[in-house]
Amino acid sequence: MDFSFFTTDNKSGYKTKESWLKKNKPNLYNEIVKYASNTGIVMSFKEKIWFYYHQLTERPKCLTCDNEIKFRNRFDKPYGDFCSLKCANSNKEELLNRQKEKFQEKYGVDFYPQHKDFIVKQKRTKKNRYGDENYNNVEKSKLTKKRKYGDENYNNIEKTS
Repeated sequence: MDFSFFTTDNKSGYKTKESWLKKNKPNLYNEIVKYASNTGIVMSFKEKIWFYYHQLTERPKCLTCDNEIKFRNRFDKPYGDFCSLKCANSNKEELLNRQKEKFQEKYGVDFYPQHKDFIVKQKRTKKNRYGDENYNNVEKSKLTKKRKYGDENYNNIEKTS
């Protein structure tokens, strides 16, 4: 099925409005409504369109807990991979792998601070602010740790493991 009808010349989204489709494309409207009603799922009209064109019978499931994922009411990325922020945060390995993949794709490194542009900008900023591109105020850090935690060598190892 050709989904381009809904995405071409549709900046305002009028083609996905139920009233417009019912009036201007009644056959297509009836097909969409009939298909969506067979799923037995209560959903918005835009989600019905998505189900119809992608021949879905159920919503995608969360990668962490297997619950249904809510429709985002848009066609560029209608469903996420997680049902909630809690589930996304509990799947840190998946998120870290995605982040690395995107940075590799975009910058050729695993993390942006490894990118040469970041390093150059960081050195330039340190040079402008402190007169030394390798500036690192260890003494200030130690004072802050001493004041906050009572130990100038404090390292919250519980948070990192």
